[in-house]
Amino acid sequence: MVSILKRILLVLIIIIVLSGQIAFAVNKERFPSDKFEDISITELEPVEFYSLSEYNKSDLELQKKASGIWSTLNQINLNQYSITSIASSELGKQYARSNLYDGKAETAWVEGAKGNGIGEWVKIKIDAYRGASEYTTTPFSIEEIGIIPGYAKSEKTWLENNRVKTLLLIVHSPPPLYSKKLEWVAFRLLLQDNNKLQYFKLPDNKIASNDSPMTKIAWIKIEEIYEGTKYDDTCISELVLYGGCSN
Repeated sequence: MVSILKRILLVLIIIIVLSGQIAFAVNKERFPSDKFEDISITELEPVEFYSLSEYNKSDLELQKKASGIWSTLNQINLNQYSITSIASSELGKQYARSNLYDGKAETAWVEGAKGNGIGEWVKIKIDAYRGASEYTTTPFSIEEIGIIPGYAKSEKTWLENNRVKTLLLIVHSPPPLYSKKLEWVAFRLLLQDNNKLQYFKLPDNKIASNDSPMTKIAWIKIEEIYEGTKYDDTCISELVLYGGCSN
């Protein structure tokens, strides 16, 4: 009798554990592959390379001269700005997804999945507001991308860890839009094995603008890698989004 009760208890524990795992799988956010099944993916190569400090200095100077631009590095032209993110995995708090947009080349998001990290992703949501004047609309756009596709802390960390070779970038602009067909746009970034901020310019016909809400949601997904000499973890030190915030 005791043996039967133990077996029943064991079965109940297994059912509870499995139910918890199933619920977790159902509730866990997924990469939005179904949203861009019918849109083309534009392949882009980097057009320039910078150190992060060089890019940051140039970005600040531009924003001081022109009030209609913003970036994740500097938001001096926005009245309100917030950024939140979700990652499919990360290798502990030291390598959290927030390192992607902290303005520091020496920190990195490191995926925490088993294997080489291919298929892992991060979702970034930006909410902003700019009250230029009551008669001025404020179209919000992403026009340029900068990325350091490895662990840039040192040449040692760069080489020992995996670097990203191909990165899928998805950008969603919530309606109302200036062009409904650009609500979802997709890019494949072809990255070089170069410990610099690699700068990409988005084609004019792929740039979506919206003004209410001033919201952008971007996903990045690792598709291919350059293998590290020591570790099987894939790292990204910085992701910079840059665009317009006023007309």
